[in-house]
Amino acid sequence: AERDGLLFVLPTDDPTLGKLFVAREKHKERVVLMRALERLEETGIRPVRTTFLDVGANVGTTVVAALQAGFESVVACEPVARSARLLRATLALNGVEERVRVVQAAVAGRDGTASIETKQGSRKARLVPGGGEQVRVASLDRLAADGVFDPAEIGFVLMDVEGYRGRSTDLLAVRLRD
Repeated sequence: AERDGLLFVLPTDDPTLGKLFVAREKHKERVVLMRALERLEETGIRPVRTTFLDVGANVGTTVVAALQAGFESVVACEPVARSARLLRATLALNGVEERVRVVQAAVAGRDGTASIETKQGSRKARLVPGGGEQVRVASLDRLAADGVFDPAEIGFVLMDVEGYRGRSTDLLAVRLRD
């Protein structure tokens, strides 16, 4: 699919992704990100546009939006194998794969494995007790300790994690730098 001069590789059987690319829709991820950055700046917080951390990257719509917004690099965490493959293909088609580190893992407050359910589509994937695709789970603390990213370089964190928002308070706290 093409959106604003960018190419995205999408699954044809996922009804939740198709609506993102309807002609009358704007690039929602870019609009929301730019609005968030503007609001922060209005309050005197100027996020440094170094590394953007995208937790729940799916096929990369927000990843490319962050690069367009001026972030130097992106760490894109996506646990669903199929979505991670499509994300990598999207990055390659747009020539930005060198600026993005794809981490195939769910982000949670503990390390290990978990089941993830995707029956409602990849944008609605959620960790469930048993029965789904087995995925790697890593805490942000673990990813930082393993050198996946340097917390001091993170300028913005976006978490789009269905069904896990209420439990995300145990994640690494990332400060915005002046």
